[in-house]
Amino acid sequence: MNHLLLAFVVPAFAAGLVPLEVRGPYVIAKVHLSGQGPFRFLIDTGAQSSVIQPRLAQRLGLRGNHAVQVDSAYGEAVVPAFTAPLACLGNHCVAGLEVLFYALDRLEAAAGPIDGVLGQNFLSRLNFLLDYANRRLQIEEVTSSGLTIGGTRVPVRLVNGRVLVSATLPGQDQTWQLALDSAASHLTLFASSNLRFPSGSRKARLDSSFGSAVVDMLRLPVLRIQDQLLHEVTAGLLSGVGEIRGEDGLLPTSLFRAVYFNHRDGYVILNPTWKPPT
Repeated sequence: MNHLLLAFVVPAFAAGLVPLEVRGPYVIAKVHLSGQGPFRFLIDTGAQSSVIQPRLAQRLGLRGNHAVQVDSAYGEAVVPAFTAPLACLGNHCVAGLEVLFYALDRLEAAAGPIDGVLGQNFLSRLNFLLDYANRRLQIEEVTSSGLTIGGTRVPVRLVNGRVLVSATLPGQDQTWQLALDSAASHLTLFASSNLRFPSGSRKARLDSSFGSAVVDMLRLPVLRIQDQLLHEVTAGLLSGVGEIRGEDGLLPTSLFRAVYFNHRDGYVILNPTWKPPT
């Protein structure tokens, strides 16, 4: 029965290849939920959970069967959730995926129409190449040779399901732990007593999957992540969340041409080179 369901709901993709719609810093892919879809889901490597818009849940007749507390950089909320029997991205499916009911109005205003968010409770089960330049996500079978990826392996830490890398400002002795976030519109730094920042010069609104905030904006001359240098990066300074979150900020994956996530071995490659398997 499961084999028949998979054959019905999964469209024809090249092995592991998922086309992406890129709208500014945001990437959107087609997702199937238990034989229905496809639906437009934003790929969010910075979110622990996956989300469905309440309007779509109502249309599909879905109801929450438990509640989940959401702790984001932009606030806290208790929201209903359900367990999807099957969620599929391309030809890769996860059974029993927890999905939250949460309105994404602010994010939708920035990213365009979306039906939900695919978070780390799905993505962390895969190794994949998030390829902005070619507008696609290439999923690697962790049990096979997969893609041949070149570049510097950057070790990561996992904090509450989020993927953290170390970043520094050249000439300063402080190190920031930043979560790689494909739904962050700007580099976001969390203010706390042990971090030093240049003074902000203007205000702006930053949006994410779970809220938004008006923050001070500043410009960093150079940000280093291992051998990668990001020049003249605009950052938002968000107060009061660093100690709660367990990281020092959010690093948008859209600042790179591509990012390779290897969840199995615990590293990422920023701006990698690659070639498909022969």
